Amino acid sequence: MLPLQHVIDYEALLSALADGSNATQFLREELPFRWRDLYVSSVARPTNLVRFQFRTFEYICDLYSELEATGEVPYDQTIEDRVVAVIGTSARAGERRDASRSRGWTPSRFQERPESPATCRGASGAHDLRWCSSRRN
Repeated sequence: MLPLQHVIDYEALLSALADGSNATQFLREELPFRWRDLYVSSVARPTNLVRFQFRTFEYICDLYSELEATGEVPYDQTIEDRVVAVIGTSARAGERRDASRSRGWTPSRFQERPESPATCRGASGAHDLRWCSSRRN
């Protein structure tokens, strides 16, 4: 069980919703800030939170390795980059996925490679969400 200071009271949050308001929009605006505040207060180290949108989802990630890379914090083998929160609404993809991205991929052939999230960008520089390990050897 989580300590109470690290728990969001979702019922109380929704009770603050004005009558006739759009609950989905309200939560999309409020929750990222609540999640950020709770996350920052629950870790005993500097954070490097990055917020970005991909299609209909918004991602909040802690890219701690970027702080290490710039020398702002010392390298720490026990801390990894992580996804802090994701919020969004499922929707049918507007375009077909490029089959070459997964051609030949099977779980038995998958080998984990240490990569930083910065190398997980497509050729255009835009975020291209795919598996990117930040495992440290």
